[in-house]
This record gives sequence, C-alpha cells and structure tokens, in this order.
Amino acid sequence: MLRTFLWFFTIAIAFILTLPVWVICKLFSKTRKTLPQFILNLFYPLIFWVGGLKVDVTGLENIPDEPAFFAGNHQGLIDMLVTLTKMGKLKPFLAKKEAEKIPFIGSWMRMLECVFIDRGNARASVESLSKVEEHLKSGKSIIVFPEGTRSRKHEMGELKAGAFRPAIRAAVPIVPFVIDGSYHAWEEFHKIKPCTVKLSILKPIQPSTLEDKNTKSVAALVEEKIKEVLG
Repeated sequence: MLRTFLWFFTIAIAFILTLPVWVICKLFSKTRKTLPQFILNLFYPLIFWVGGLKVDVTGLENIPDEPAFFAGNHQGLIDMLVTLTKMGKLKPFLAKKEAEKIPFIGSWMRMLECVFIDRGNARASVESLSKVEEHLKSGKSIIVFPEGTRSRKHEMGELKAGAFRPAIRAAVPIVPFVIDGSYHAWEEFHKIKPCTVKLSILKPIQPSTLEDKNTKSVAALVEEKIKEVLG
C-alpha cells in the first residue's frame, strides 16, 4: 500500500506544483502548446518510476503529421497517462464528463482542450461529438477510447459506433492503437502494482480506403485490428 500512497501523492504534488503554469497558460494563450508539454516531460518519468511502471511502445512511425482520430482499447486507470506521454505531442481526449470535476486534473484537461461527454444525456453527447469534429477540422488530433469505459481485463469490449462519426465526417485518418497490460497496474488488486504496459500504434486507416463509411462498419474494422494485436 505504500507504493500506492506514494504514487497518488506524487501525482497530487505534481498537479499542485504546476498550478502556476496553468494560470500562466490561461493568461498567455501562446504558452498553451509548449508549457504543458514541458511540465509533462518533467514529471511523468518520476510518476512512472514511483509506480514501477514501464511502457514498451511500437509503431511511433505510424503517427501521421496531419490531424488524426486515435482510437484504442481501454483497460485501466493509467491508460490516459500512457497515451499522453508516449504518443508524441500532447493531444486532447474525449473523456467522461465526471473527469472535468476532478481537482487540478480537470483544469489541465480543459487547458488541453479535451472534450467532455455526458453519456446519460443524448443531446449533450451529440454536441460533444460535434466539438470533436470541430477539433479535427481545425487541425487538432484527438484520442478516444470508444469502448466508453475500462474493460479492467485483457479482453476488450465492443466499440461504440457513434464515437467514430466525427472522424468520418471530418475525413481524417483513423489511427487504431492497442494497450495491453495496463489493468495489472490498478484494476487487479486495487492498488498500484509494478507492471509493463505494451502500447502498439497501428497503421492509419485513410478515409479514402474505407469502402463503407457507415459508423458500425468503421467501428467493426477498428475493433478487428485491435483484437488482432491483443490476441
């Protein structure tokens, strides 16, 4: 339990110490892209070290230079940290509305222009997906976990077809990614346990190659590619 306490304590201290940076970013919009990246690069090695967490990454060459829709499976609590730190430049997330209320973390997510979705409100969900589409059309990539919640195990759940609508409408590449082993870090024993997480970034699916642009067909295609890697 000591490791678990130290891990959450380290994260809390990191967010508290970086609060002035958040204020600077709010006052000076030009710093929004550089300061958060610098702070993240400064603190995340310590956070991973305290937790005994390692990440093996493959496929970084598959990250497009253009805006893209990154869609992957969601196994555990640390998935957001893994993708934020190991997938190149910082990218906003499509996240549950509840995350916006978490002290400090919610503030950072807003600064990163994350989009929050209330799955219990159909109208609000449509508006959130429209914001994702706007992000993509304006030149921003976005990271999405289309399962909608953590699987808490090796096997993945069904991908929600509606999550892919913004990518199809914005006609951007869809980049599947696979996270394997992150559930060992917390979900198995509800305490932080050392583990190695595998992050595989797969080849982008170009919009021009989609024979069927129906959301269900696209979701099924991405799900198939993820399952091929998960085994």
